[in-house]
Amino acid sequence: MLWGGLHQVRRYWQQMNYMLKYVYAGGGTNLANALERSREVLTRSRSNSKHVICVTDGRTVNSSMCIKEAVRLRRGGGTTISTIAIGENSDDELLMRLSKIGGGLFIKISSIHDLGKALIMDKLHSM
Repeated sequence: MLWGGLHQVRRYWQQMNYMLKYVYAGGGTNLANALERSREVLTRSRSNSKHVICVTDGRTVNSSMCIKEAVRLRRGGGTTISTIAIGENSDDELLMRLSKIGGGLFIKISSIHDLGKALIMDKLHSM
């Protein structure tokens, strides 16, 4: 949401790649809030195809709220959800569940350096 709305990835590809140099796995993420915000933004979208990709270690403050938000995203607008787990300590169970609810992929990578491959896999799955 850094760019104030929905845009095609290729528009900001260079900036996103630059920022990924400073992303690392660890700590906790308010994943439920991110899913809620995604739902708010996608509700205003007129696109027929809505897809959320969560790139995270899955360590979150409230996993039950994550599940509820994933259900809302899926039921409310047909949004699909894929998750990409980074690192050895990722909460794979939660992330697999979110992907299953969202009808998307669960992909596990060991390093942020594999993110590009994971995003290509996700794109090929959604075609």
